[in-house]
Amino acid sequence: RPELSKGTYEFVAPENYSIRPHLNPVYFFIIETSNESVQSGLLGQTIESLKSTFEYMPNPELTEIAIMTFDTTMQFYAYSEETGGTQFYIVSDLDDPFVPLPRSKLFMNLEQQKDGITAILDKILEMHSELGTRTASWNCLGSALHAASQYLGDKEQATNYGGKMMAFFSLMPANGYGKLKMREDPKLFNTDKEKQLYTPQDDSYNKIASFCADHQISCDLFACPKDKYIDLASLSVTTSTTGGQLKYYPDFDMAQDGEKLHYDLVRNLTRPAGNELVMRVRTSTGVTPTTYYGNFIRRNPVEIEFASMSADDSIIAMFKHDDRLSDEREVSIQCALLYTNRASQRIIRVLNLSLSVTNTLSNTFRYADLDAVTHILARKSLASLNSTPIRQIRENLTTETVNILHSYRVNCAASSSAGQLILPDSLKSLTVFMLSLLKQPTLVNFGSHRVGKSDLRIYYRYWVNGIGINELMYLVYPKLYNISEADEEVGTVVKNMVKLPASIALSREQITDDCVYLMDTGDRILLKVGTEVSEEIAIDLFGTDRLEEVDENQPDLQLSQSDLGDKIQAIVDQLRADRMAGYQSFEILIENRLERFYSRLIEDKTNSDMSYIDFLCHAHKVIQSKFE
Repeated sequence: RPELSKGTYEFVAPENYSIRPHLNPVYFFIIETSNESVQSGLLGQTIESLKSTFEYMPNPELTEIAIMTFDTTMQFYAYSEETGGTQFYIVSDLDDPFVPLPRSKLFMNLEQQKDGITAILDKILEMHSELGTRTASWNCLGSALHAASQYLGDKEQATNYGGKMMAFFSLMPANGYGKLKMREDPKLFNTDKEKQLYTPQDDSYNKIASFCADHQISCDLFACPKDKYIDLASLSVTTSTTGGQLKYYPDFDMAQDGEKLHYDLVRNLTRPAGNELVMRVRTSTGVTPTTYYGNFIRRNPVEIEFASMSADDSIIAMFKHDDRLSDEREVSIQCALLYTNRASQRIIRVLNLSLSVTNTLSNTFRYADLDAVTHILARKSLASLNSTPIRQIRENLTTETVNILHSYRVNCAASSSAGQLILPDSLKSLTVFMLSLLKQPTLVNFGSHRVGKSDLRIYYRYWVNGIGINELMYLVYPKLYNISEADEEVGTVVKNMVKLPASIALSREQITDDCVYLMDTGDRILLKVGTEVSEEIAIDLFGTDRLEEVDENQPDLQLSQSDLGDKIQAIVDQLRADRMAGYQSFEILIENRLERFYSRLIEDKTNSDMSYIDFLCHAHKVIQSKFE
């Protein structure tokens, strides 16, 4: 049987695995039209990106689309095939919101009615193109989400209830259902009361999330504030509970973020994905799954559920050893996932894993997976963000790191001198990775106040809780390349791939002002040009030998076509090709925004955290104290 003998196997589920008609791809786009949304360019970018993405969405013959806009009221749209005109309906009841159209008028088939969908989007852009006609500086996002979710989950309107809500907004909802208040207080940061900022203000969005999870509705949020607090702690529960996606562009700037928003939306609508998912993990005797980390809902001890899940998401399962194991037999683990794909087929995917058993701790350390350990500790540390002070979470993470190294010292290297810090070969980089986690926005001690820092912390918690191992490791330890010292083959195609430079340590000791550096941080690619690079390099990069003449804030700043410029562009293209999970914006840094580069030099000391050497010495001291 292939489902028992192959590592990964997928097949169409029998009919008895379906309790209702299979759900076709259904999208409800919810777009903010406030003054801020228009002025920042969010409205225009969202509409243009949607129109261009329709060409590439899979299974257009099955896909249904509805559109709502919102500011101080909600607006719903229908297209008349007979007149070729767009009709819109305004709902001003924000406390008890509703959708005023039947499903047959509101939803349109992407293949058959794409022209109508495009006409509606063009009409929205035309209606809101003049800023003078827009005076609203707040929105009713909560009312919009509530109305859309109740409509998608209405079993009387459709037997195949469910679908996906996708909301694009720039402001915190200040009126109507789920209205929120400004509560971010800089005095709370780095205190035990800070955790209050990471708990929803009330249960409005918890109710929306629970209803969505019960009715197979996922919620994606694209939050694009212009240096404003929007309370993601309250809003993001709608994404984390339903398996939805949260994208956050703090201090949204079209020049820097417009392209990234576009490609993030393209990826969202075209990547492999499923809905109405149920996952169960089975094991052989001796181990039992206990805890899961990810964005889902768990209704019983043996299954976890998602309204939606994509190829970019991941789940961590933890196991406990609860019975005797023999090293002569292997432990078997099977993960079974039941879901509906974009072609409306009910699918079962089975993943099988067989693990050797050892009775010696040294073997456990020898074959430990550093990336997996880092991933587990990262998610585990963030699970209590809304209930435990940041200070305590940081201490717990450090303690877990020390305990791992102490266990190795006691059980595998007891004969070594007590004055030596002995690290297992497989986990030699564990300390620098844990130090990096302490310096991430999720756990860092915030210094000078900047609006939206608590939102940033919530976003990174969501991101870490969902991304795969490869994505996390770029976040934990970005790749840094010295382009100036790269050999001649770098940037050229070798065996069908662009050859990349060797990466260097994340420390200022590696940085000089006469070199050019490229850093891949996971969500950005930064090109740092030293202020003392040679005239030849400056000309090759920008076409001028005077760097002070280069406007690095210019929206369309591009590298010149030269050997060096083409080499860097080839490297950037390869880095992007290697990473399908999200688009990496490209930024050129000379004298401005350099904190984005230097803050990622993990091994250096900061105002609130130790250097790598100091952290290593601290860990060593704590381990030694355990022997006293």
